[in-house]
Amino acid sequence: MPRANGGTDDDDNLIVMSRKEHSALEARLRGRGVKIST
Repeated sequence: MPRANGGTDDDDNLIVMSRKEHSALEARLRGRGVKIST
């Protein structure tokens, strides 16, 4: 679906997915005892 700001719902879905993947990656690294500085 086109959005008023020129983006699309697909763009939002990609952003959300990458955030989820980032969180999963951080959790995996924390599980190994790796400190993550943000």
